[in-house]
Amino acid sequence: MIKQGFAKLTAALLLLAIAQAQLHIPCATIARQVRADRAWIEMECKHKTPIGAGQSSVAYVVEVAQQNAKIERVVKVSTTKALQSKDDPEISNLLKVQGKPHVVKLYDHFLLTIDNVTYLAEILEVGKLADLQKLVKRNRNMFDDASFLYDFSLNLAQGLKEIHDEGLVHTSVKAQNIIVMADKTPKYIDFNYAVPVDKPNTSRGDHMCNAPEVPQDRKETLVWHYSADIY
Repeated sequence: MIKQGFAKLTAALLLLAIAQAQLHIPCATIARQVRADRAWIEMECKHKTPIGAGQSSVAYVVEVAQQNAKIERVVKVSTTKALQSKDDPEISNLLKVQGKPHVVKLYDHFLLTIDNVTYLAEILEVGKLADLQKLVKRNRNMFDDASFLYDFSLNLAQGLKEIHDEGLVHTSVKAQNIIVMADKTPKYIDFNYAVPVDKPNTSRGDHMCNAPEVPQDRKETLVWHYSADIY
């Protein structure tokens, strides 16, 4: 019994470690490879610490030279199985909603090889006030203003409508996937798990934020509807 209990504990700790693992690629490595592969992009890292990282992606704030000026952008690098960047789900979904006021702007996308591994690289706009989760922690008083909270909530709802109008369900609506611009406008990011509405697809997204009807088992499928995002 003790051995069985120890084996279960070990397995649980291993699964927890895997769940908490993050893709680790230093910003300097990314910038150096971008300059090598795409000589016309002059990129410098703003910080060594990523603004976001998960099991399959990492993102940094960088400066990109543009018309004799340095513009802040986000470079996001993700694992991919696509042979061309436009075929990666993140890109194909994001292109469908480009130009929407409450969706992050995509400036460029390409495949990038680092240590003989091919990744998807995206150049995106920066959320000047960080993502929503960080912003709430840093400036909670902002959200105590009822008028601001009302307008902000309407903008969040409008952003979902913009995504849904293109026939997509985001599937991973959470504070970390919403950036806030300098004018306090929220924008949705991370479209890797978006799916067509009313069609069967696998369980996905963050289980901590999923609607009740989304199965915990990633192998199960469900017919995704807009209500899963609205929840």
